[in-house]
Amino acid sequence: MKKNLLYSLGGGLATAAIFAILAILIPKINLLTGAVLSSEINSREVIKIIEAIVSSWYEINSVLARWLLGIGTVLAGLQGGMTVYRYLLAKSPVNSGKSCAALLAGSLGAGCVACGSFILGSLLGLGPANIILSYLPYEGLEFGILGIGILLVMVIITGAQIKKEAAQ
Repeated sequence: MKKNLLYSLGGGLATAAIFAILAILIPKINLLTGAVLSSEINSREVIKIIEAIVSSWYEINSVLARWLLGIGTVLAGLQGGMTVYRYLLAKSPVNSGKSCAALLAGSLGAGCVACGSFILGSLLGLGPANIILSYLPYEGLEFGILGIGILLVMVIITGAQIKKEAAQ
């Protein structure tokens, strides 16, 4: 039992770290892709660019964006740990597709204001996305709140599934 909890904690911490990194790096995906594909930039410089993006994220984002990332990271860690625990409890593969989708949706929304424009821009194009974002009162942070909501619902559903499977 202790072994299962230890693995679950490790899975939760790994998921939380990946969630936070994705939420911070996804808005800068064009910069990262250009740096990685450039023949003039070596791997050390790419790592320095990633470090600069991560360290500057806290300086350029609002307090609300930071809170959304923190809450999202905690929920993502809980979801990841509970998914690992559920897998170990069932001793067979479990359907974790919904968990992965919730983690991706949460990381797309919880990172920053640019994530909202990233999602809309990829779906609608930049012109319509900017028009829609101009009508949103928090300029895209609503997507972060939606991502947190999706993660919270998945944590509740996974907790109920664990409780049900443990009772059997």
